[in-house]
Amino acid sequence: MDKEQIPAFVSAVLRTGADINAVGIGRYVIDDAHRSVWKRWLVQRSMRGINNQFGERDHLQVEIAGYLRSIGRFLS
Repeated sequence: MDKEQIPAFVSAVLRTGADINAVGIGRYVIDDAHRSVWKRWLVQRSMRGINNQFGERDHLQVEIAGYLRSIGRFLS
């Protein structure tokens, strides 16, 4: 994944129904734990497709967290 793909990645995650939020300065979490078992399964299935589409993103953790903070998606 490239830095320019971060907004598209975040949008794709949000479309699954999962929450994605920055935590602290350089980390983020994707959360679907509050969903029913069926909805969690659907989100996880969609996330596999997103992972395949965007590829490796560990090297962009700080940038993804920064983008999430800039759009108001962060946990304090």
